[in-house]
Formats: sequence, structure tokens, C-alpha cells
Amino acid sequence: MIGGLAVLTLLLVADRYGYLGDEFYFVVTGRHLQVAAPDNPMLVPYLAAGWYALVGGNLWAFRILPALAAGGYVLLGGLVAREFGAPRCHQVAAAAAVAMTALTLAVGHLFETTTFDMLITATALWILIRALRAEPQRWAPWIAVGLVAGVAMEIKILAAPLLACCLLGVVVVGPRSRLASPRPWVAALIALALAAPNLIWQATHGLPVASVAANIASGGSTSSTPRAALLPSVLLDVGPVVSIVLLVGLVVLLRGGERRSVDGWLAAGFLIFVVFLLITGGKAYYPAAFYPALLAAGAGPVLDWIRNRTWRHVLAIALVIISLVITPSLTLPLGPVGFAAVQDCNRRESRPGQ
Repeated sequence: MIGGLAVLTLLLVADRYGYLGDEFYFVVTGRHLQVAAPDNPMLVPYLAAGWYALVGGNLWAFRILPALAAGGYVLLGGLVAREFGAPRCHQVAAAAAVAMTALTLAVGHLFETTTFDMLITATALWILIRALRAEPQRWAPWIAVGLVAGVAMEIKILAAPLLACCLLGVVVVGPRSRLASPRPWVAALIALALAAPNLIWQATHGLPVASVAANIASGGSTSSTPRAALLPSVLLDVGPVVSIVLLVGLVVLLRGGERRSVDGWLAAGFLIFVVFLLITGGKAYYPAAFYPALLAAGAGPVLDWIRNRTWRHVLAIALVIISLVITPSLTLPLGPVGFAAVQDCNRRESRPGQ
């Protein structure tokens, strides 16, 4: 239900302001048969070009797929919460937290690589959670991890270091015994095989994606994030109110006990990935695939805390109302055409690189 409301909200504003430059970039790029592009793999450009032709260039219809991707991203919050054994009310709270995330709305109405990368890489993490928690261990979840991770790497190569940081999290926190099995390594091989066309193209063309990454790190992209501003920007992308739930989720996953030994790798992987971004100069929205899982871990404890006191009910309702008013006004195309922020949005082009 929460995911459906998110899709409906995005579709109501889907035809506002016209096409973004990046969207035309993907449509044009996808019309050329090639293995890869210098800045990204070709899956999203091919999807953009095919969908654009199918809907006859209608802007509202063109943005149906991003809206559905955002709805799926919201749904993952509830699915991860269910995997954690949370009751129904906690699952709904987790999905609601993901829906209220600023980044969900900000990219959910645009046909961008980020929109689809968030969904597919977060899906890979959800399946990875299932694979690591399964007892006894089975091949099917690990094969699914490999397949979905391979698709994610054909959307954006960023999925590779993100998932590698998750494996480092398993090494640091556990469950390390899972890595003694061939299953995770077969999954990695499947992912690399699916990503091979783009990886081979990059290797044989001088790794242009490395130049794109260097340009982003130096501030050459309009959406580059200065290293000093990375952590505050990550919290702003989540949203000041929803960030509270995310931080609670980090604490819940990292604290001692059985929960840490089973799911603590998620928080460790997230923190390792943030350090990786600080070193390499990545953008603030790069950790988005972690948000459904972290919010799923934090939503239940926050909801239980709210229930204990009347004043907490009042405070929570006030914060949610503020978030529901401010976040859409800053992330969705709601202002009048011609407004300065609108003109800036229409001029924005994040090429090269996202």
C-alpha cells in the first residue's frame, strides 16, 4: 500500500517541467548499438530508448517506469523488515520511512541510472540478507544474489564496490563461516560474468569511467559532493526526520548480541562504504541501496519508543507532518514553472557521470 501511494504521488507530477537533459542523453545513447558508454553501462540507455519509442515520447508515460522503480524501492523496506522477523506494523513503518526519504522522491520522478540502481542494488542486498540468514544454507538464494548483482553492475558499476564493502562487513562482523562455503564466491563469479561486457569494454578503452570518477571527485559534476560535506549530505538525502530512524537502525545492527553476529555486517558494510566514498570523493546519494535495510532495522525500535508516551506520539506526528510538507516541496516538481529553482532544475545536467 505504501509503495502504491509513492507511485501514485510520483505519477501525479510526472509530466511537470519537461524532460531533464540526462533523460534525453539516455534516450539518444540507447539508440546506438554498443557494448558500453564511457560513463555507464548500457542497460538504462537501452531501456530509456525502447520505452521512449514505445510511449511515443509522451513525458508522463515515459516516467511511469521510474515511478514503479521508486515504488519497488519503498516495498523493499517492508520486505527487509519481514526478513528481520518484524511484525506487520513494523514492516509498514519501514516502508513508510523509505517512502519519506528525500532521495526516493527526488529521483523517483526522473528516468536516471540512479533511480534503477537504487532499486536493483537494494534488491541484491535484500536477497543477500536472506542468503546469509538462511539455515541450512542453500544454493538458490546465492545464485539469485549473483544474478541480481550482475544486473545491478550493468546499470551502474557502483554496485561492485558497494557489494564488496558488504563482504568486508561480513569479514569484520560476521557471519564469517558463510564465506567458507563456495556459494558466495560462485555468486560473485555469476555477477562478474554478467557485468563482463561493460568491464571488458572499459578495460580495452583505457578505463574512461576512471576519468569520470576523477572528475566527480574533483567537483567537476554539478552534483559532486565535497568530502567535508559528504556525511551531512547523506543525512540530507535521507531527510532530517528519517535520518533519526536510519541512525537508530545502525545502532541496532551494531550493538552486541545475536543480532550483531547475524545482521551487523549491514551496518559495517555501510560504514565501510561511506569511508570508501570519503577516500574516493563519491556523491552523497551513492549509499542509497543501503537505506531500505537500515531503515527496516530502525523503524521497529523507533515505533515502539513512540508508543510508550503520549508526548512521543505528539512529537512523532508533528515531525512526520513537517517531513511530509517540506520534503516533497524540495524534491518534487511542485513549484510554478518559471520559478528560479525550476529553471535551475531544467538546466541541470550531471554529465559526465552520475
